[in-house]
Order: sequence, then C-alpha cells, then structure tokens
Amino acid sequence: MATGVSRRVRLRRWLGLDGNPLGRTSDRIEAWVTMLLVVAFVPLAVLVTTTAVRWVHQSALREEASRPVPAVALVAARVAYPAYGVPDKLWVPVRWTIGHTKHIGRAPVPYGTRKGERVRIWLGPGGRPVSAPLTAVQSWTRVITAVVLAPLVLAEILTLAWALLHWLLNRRRLAGWGTEWQSFDRQQARP
Repeated sequence: MATGVSRRVRLRRWLGLDGNPLGRTSDRIEAWVTMLLVVAFVPLAVLVTTTAVRWVHQSALREEASRPVPAVALVAARVAYPAYGVPDKLWVPVRWTIGHTKHIGRAPVPYGTRKGERVRIWLGPGGRPVSAPLTAVQSWTRVITAVVLAPLVLAEILTLAWALLHWLLNRRRLAGWGTEWQSFDRQQARP
C-alpha cells in the first residue's frame, strides 16, 4: 500500500519535477501535456456533450415544425432488386395541393405504395417535403447517442493529439541520441 509521501514522490517524478539531472526537456513537456489533457478532459467533455445535445434538440425542434398534407404518389414506391433489403420509405414524385395551388416534388412514402395512391407527406417550414418528425423514442435515442458518443469522440481526438506529440518528441529524442553517440564516437577515436 502506497503512502502519501511515495505518491507525491511518484507524481513529482512523473511530472519531471523531481530534479533528476538525466530528465530531458522533452520528457517534462510530454508529462505536462499529458497532465493538461487529463485535467482538461472533463470540462471539455461537458462542453462538447452539451453542444451535441443542444444541436440534437434544435434539430428535433426544426423537424417538429413540419406539418402533414395529403398527396398522391405519381409512381409506385418499389425497388426492382433491393440490394440491402426492403426500405421502410422511398422518395418518389408526388403531387399535393395547398389552397388552390398544386405542387409536385419528391417526398418519402411507405415502400409498396402504388401509383395514384393517396399518402400523407410532411412539409417543412419552407413548404418543401421533409421526413416525418421523430417519435419521442427516436428523439431520446438521438439524445442518448449524443451523450455517449460526444465524450468518446473527444477522448479519441485528445488521444490522437497526445500520440502525435509523443511521436514528434520521440523523433527529437532519437535525433538527440544520434548526435550524442556521434560525439562520443569522435571522442573515442582521438588518441
């Protein structure tokens, strides 16, 4: 079991603050950057997760602003040879009327809809066809996905940044060792 003193000694050694004459500047830089990334992870994770959840929420609000209208499918919603199974919906040409104005556009309709069949489509705030709004379960699924994935993606980015720094510092250390070995060889070659 480690005592408080030995933990402090190990922390000082890990941070390069132990006064070791063999410690290199690159080792101290790497230790400080590692500590900075570890300490910064939690506030950054909170910020990234909050931003992701806000983005998902605003996306759901935009989808809720859509309204349903009746339309008529102009072609059958079928795929001759579905490559990855039968889709739930297909975007096909449809015709709908708002007031006395007729509109034609592509909208998602259930797979298997026949030509001339009446369907319900959703129009966004601009009057263009959009996908149906998400259900409550789908909205919660998006929020939970954002909450789980945002910190994981941040951790991956910070890990890759640390790995890049580690690689660059290792290249510098190897170059320094090569220079030191060459100077040592020259000293040994002199009589």
